[in-house]
Amino acid sequence: MTVAVQSEATSRPRISVIVPAHNAERWIGTCIDALLGQNIERGSFEILVVDDASADGTGAQIAARGLSALHVSDGPRGPYAARNLACAAARGSIFAFTDADCRPTVDWLSEAVAAIETGQADLVAGRVLFDLGPTPKPCQLVDALWHLDAERQVRENRGAMTSNLVVHRRVVDGVGPFREVRSGEDGRWTRSAYDAGFVLRYVPNAVVCKRARNGRALLKKGWRTGRGLPTVWAARGVAPWKHPLSAVRNALPPPLSRIAHQARRRELAQAMERPLAIWFWTWLLEMTRSAGALSDIFQRAVSRVVAGPPDASAAD
Repeated sequence: MTVAVQSEATSRPRISVIVPAHNAERWIGTCIDALLGQNIERGSFEILVVDDASADGTGAQIAARGLSALHVSDGPRGPYAARNLACAAARGSIFAFTDADCRPTVDWLSEAVAAIETGQADLVAGRVLFDLGPTPKPCQLVDALWHLDAERQVRENRGAMTSNLVVHRRVVDGVGPFREVRSGEDGRWTRSAYDAGFVLRYVPNAVVCKRARNGRALLKKGWRTGRGLPTVWAARGVAPWKHPLSAVRNALPPPLSRIAHQARRRELAQAMERPLAIWFWTWLLEMTRSAGALSDIFQRAVSRVVAGPPDASAAD
């Protein structure tokens, strides 16, 4: 992996911004530029970009913006391993997480950090808006419709997502590192922090803008999150025998009323201008996610059969 740190910060920064990146040549520069343009003093924060064994020009984009890099060839290991590596290297008392394809607004850090430094929260989940352009495709609208709904995640699941998450160091020290799994670990990790007594708050003025996915990337996201669902269900105490039922239930056709309600919540009136296309892509995404979950369930079952029953003699 590559850890890129802002070279201008000579004194100890109070904020460490953490960005995992894998083959992010096309957008990592925009992300770093937005971070360097924050409306707080440059010396008050450091930027740690973790390049998870990219095979493109991600490293060149990082270097072109004045960041120094330490190369470690042990990847790719995934975004949670990258975040753990950055946390271990971070010098700040506050950790701010975002993604390589995100563009934080100019006051992202100031808005989020204020809530922590004034004692209102230990963890801040900010708002994620999607860069859709004037004529978005239905798949892009579906991406914006259903993904990264930070307000709902905080309210219903008491969790948050690392595309826009700012936490005090004491949370990281208390909860420990992220588990290096496929997907969904940020929700489990932040819920663990909430259950441990740390205060989680949604701050809508702490905004990052994210690139909306095309159809292929959207379905890859659905498959990946689906593969991580059994782990999430297990963490919530759902019995293993119920996992296939949950996967199949998630694949049922979505009602149009649910889509319309979500479009109003996310302020996406464009989604209801093409309701059938949005319905189709929503159902396709859900079926892909369910297929990913069933694939993971099947793979776990096969692994248990191959491994056989536990060796009773080993316990003796």
